[in-house]
Amino acid sequence: MKILLLTGIQEELTPLFKIHPFEFDRHSRFYRSIEVPEIIAGTTGPGVKRKRDLEKLLEYFIPDVIINAGLVGILNDDDPIKVGDLLKVGNVLDSKTEKIYPGGPGKDTIVTVDHPIFQPWEKMDLHMQFDRARACDMEAANLLKFIGSLDHISKHTDIIFCKVAGDKPESYLLYEHEHLVRNWNKKSFLEKVKTSFVFPGGPARLARLLNEKDNALKSLTKHINNTITRLLILKHIPPNMHSVFIPH
Repeated sequence: MKILLLTGIQEELTPLFKIHPFEFDRHSRFYRSIEVPEIIAGTTGPGVKRKRDLEKLLEYFIPDVIINAGLVGILNDDDPIKVGDLLKVGNVLDSKTEKIYPGGPGKDTIVTVDHPIFQPWEKMDLHMQFDRARACDMEAANLLKFIGSLDHISKHTDIIFCKVAGDKPESYLLYEHEHLVRNWNKKSFLEKVKTSFVFPGGPARLARLLNEKDNALKSLTKHINNTITRLLILKHIPPNMHSVFIPH
């Protein structure tokens, strides 16, 4: 079974490399598993910006399954879901066109937006506007539309969404400046010290944000690994697997 793993950004992908060793392919600009060559991984860029690279990759590697994994923002402040919990996606909505992409099994609805959303009032607007959608991301609808436009790919490939709760409205003050800690592990010691001094709320709030993000990314990595392992063992998508979509 050929599997293509796609995340929106690099920090959602690299923790997996501690479990599965990958090597970078300069030609395709994606990563190939060293132990299982039938697994390729890479990033789409926020909002699926890397369409040209992705289409080039798909021309010679037609996957049986695309796993689109990432952290999503929970929209309703009263949602009992915890950061790190896996969603069971049944519908994906495009916030611009309001087009609905059905899939499943699962009851959760994800709304794809064109910019990061952390403010509680923006999240509640999305929640109410789109029939009480549960979460938002920047890739799901765009990826379904893009893959669906490639006839020779869409006829042979299913998409499984592995979406984990990354933030909630109650954490707005933490995530308002989340961009300052992107790719934290790649920052030098001096860069980390500088960030701790300029981060709104001080080092304590910074530490809380880093801890919450780390826990969410660890959970995401666990769920990605479980999905890949299950597919490799069964060599097909089982009927009881959640969040399965046909791109169109």
